[in-house]
Amino acid sequence: MSKILFIGLFTASSAFAGNLFINFDAFYGPTKLGFGIFQISQSENDTSLEASFASSGVVNFLKNASGSVIVKIEKINNTEKRSLKSSGIWGNSHSSVKVLWDDASKLPQVEKFRSKPLQYQISAIPDGQLINTIDPLTPILNLMQSVNEKKTCSGRYRIFDGIRRYDIRFENIKENITSSVIRCNISVSKIGGFKKKKNLFFNIESKKTNQFLEFISVDGVFVPSKILLSSPIGSFFIKTNLAFER
Repeated sequence: MSKILFIGLFTASSAFAGNLFINFDAFYGPTKLGFGIFQISQSENDTSLEASFASSGVVNFLKNASGSVIVKIEKINNTEKRSLKSSGIWGNSHSSVKVLWDDASKLPQVEKFRSKPLQYQISAIPDGQLINTIDPLTPILNLMQSVNEKKTCSGRYRIFDGIRRYDIRFENIKENITSSVIRCNISVSKIGGFKKKKNLFFNIESKKTNQFLEFISVDGVFVPSKILLSSPIGSFFIKTNLAFER
């Protein structure tokens, strides 16, 4: 069973300080693809964000898959140093990526490894599109803070994961806001680094309102509960359980 474990404190001045562990299951339509964990650890000057995933069921029958993303944010004086490390296994091939942001206004430093060459072409990232980017996990932390402080989840982010560059935008779905549930529309614009041939299963680019991130209040604290992304032939979603412990 999925479980949310929260250790921390929300206040007006610091929306989240402490640790958050969320176990989740991933589905494509009714088919379970796998399971994973999302974790936030914070102290006064350091933040660690981690997401990991392992396939199960029908996916394992076709080819085992697993992966993880770890983001470290360190505050030194008035500067911020951010790093991303990701790794993945797909069958008998594996890959890893490291990204370092010393200064958001400068190009990030990237190291990549792949055990086997790609069997497809990816689109180029246009010049200038890597400046002022962030990792793909920080927006979740920022949205948690905004939802708990202001009951709003609007924001736009320039994402770079070491391979793909895309913009992601969140907007409140006002008619769905209640005392215990807040939903945010998700729209994604691909910039570069994606497979040139369209993928029917994970074509997440959309400006429509059928994609959303949902937060649910558990003991007065809003935590992520579901992410829904659409594709031409179905829906991909990540869902957590409301089991809650202090």
